Amino acid sequence: MRSAIGKAGEMDQEGRSPGLRERGKEARRLLLVRAAREALEQDDFSMRRVAALAGLSEATPYNLFESKSALLGEVYREECERLLARLESAGGTNTLDRVFVAFVLIAADFDARPNFHRALFTGLFESVTGRLRDAREDHGFTLWNGLLEAAIATGAIVDTVSARAVPRLFIYLIGGATREWIAEIVSTDEWRIKVSHGLALLLLPVASPDSTRILRARLRTLEAEIGPVGAGASLGN
Repeated sequence: MRSAIGKAGEMDQEGRSPGLRERGKEARRLLLVRAAREALEQDDFSMRRVAALAGLSEATPYNLFESKSALLGEVYREECERLLARLESAGGTNTLDRVFVAFVLIAADFDARPNFHRALFTGLFESVTGRLRDAREDHGFTLWNGLLEAAIATGAIVDTVSARAVPRLFIYLIGGATREWIAEIVSTDEWRIKVSHGLALLLLPVASPDSTRILRARLRTLEAEIGPVGAGASLGN
């Protein structure tokens, strides 16, 4: 006989309400994400290792995330959100400058946690199997698109078809530079110069007059940095 509390308030076989089940599921998800971070830091990432670190069964990561790619994507989503929060707290920069400040923050984090970032991005790159990610699921695209949308909204970048193409083109650029950083072909500083220089060149044709002057000055500074870091050959690849 059905309980008087009705379908919405039904308990499961262990006597838990749907709300309690969801909270339990979310708690396990958080445990797995924290364990994934630890495994990445140790350069020992696998779903089995993550389950062991979280103190959960080997099936639980697959039940809650379905795949290694999805779990890595959740870690990356958190990294993107943390970067945005740090940009917000930095303050005092215009919408165009914020994009370049992001590179400085990322480079500092690369230096602070190289094992974590190399393992994370290696896993993310391996999860792309010969096809473009759906932009709705690509947290990197969402991050850079959001920053460039803000620059468009304030008039720093002119809203054109070419401007709308910049985030996707930039994903290719930053992906290539990050692969070189993972392989230790370029240093962190060379990575920062490479992605900053590339984005400045991409933005130049779609920048407002004021932003064009700022970008040209930034390009002069970056080009002056290329020599001192000894990156002439690698930055030209």
